[in-house]
Amino acid sequence: MVIQGRIVTLEDIQFIKKLLADNPRWHRTKLSQELCKIWNWRASNGQIKDIACRTFLLKLEKLGHITLPPQIKPVNNSLRNKSHLASLQMRESS
Repeated sequence: MVIQGRIVTLEDIQFIKKLLADNPRWHRTKLSQELCKIWNWRASNGQIKDIACRTFLLKLEKLGHITLPPQIKPVNNSLRNKSHLASLQMRESS
């Protein structure tokens, strides 16, 4: 299968599961950063593709292939937060 433009094999999934099992204290960001380094998954400017890797891991989890560690903090999505605040303000004013 292909996820985030990457061919994913059963061996890749097993490797990720082993990383998770061997490093139970790693959070999602640490896992994605280390996986990028191991796989040399980098952008053309040389930076690791951390965000792409996190999305890749989330998709693997949604497909039931892996179980990621729990989130440490809620996602900070400013656009979502703005629309939520706007809807609260509209309710208060009516």
